[in-house]
Amino acid sequence: MEKETIYRKSNKNDLSQISALLKALDLNVANIIADGFFVAVNGQRVLGCARIIEMNDGDIELASMAVVKECRRQGIGSKIIQMLLGSEKRRPVYLMCRRRNQKFYEKQGFREIQDDLLPAVYKSKVDLTISAARRVTGDGLVMIKK
Repeated sequence: MEKETIYRKSNKNDLSQISALLKALDLNVANIIADGFFVAVNGQRVLGCARIIEMNDGDIELASMAVVKECRRQGIGSKIIQMLLGSEKRRPVYLMCRRRNQKFYEKQGFREIQDDLLPAVYKSKVDLTISAARRVTGDGLVMIKK
């Protein structure tokens, strides 16, 4: 019998799996801390994760969203976002993603936003994060949920 998937805040025992999942998807692993994530776990295995990062101006970012490849399209990512943002009253919420993930985030209520409409603090982070090559190909974009 399969164990039930549990959604909860992360702890130090989850950190190595979170780090490996983010690295496998070529996502930033800098500044990750064990208790900063919300995770989906089945038994001892982390199936997915995401976190909220507060920026210097008080705006927030949904970041480090990842789901294990074989567990995608099962509602895990959607549920992590719903639970993470369900108790979060601050709006807007920003995120950076690749173009291939745009439809997923649109289903979660996000929409694309142009760089010139971003707060200065987040725009400088976007400029550092989304590479020039991805900018040229249109692969990197910023989204917002109000």
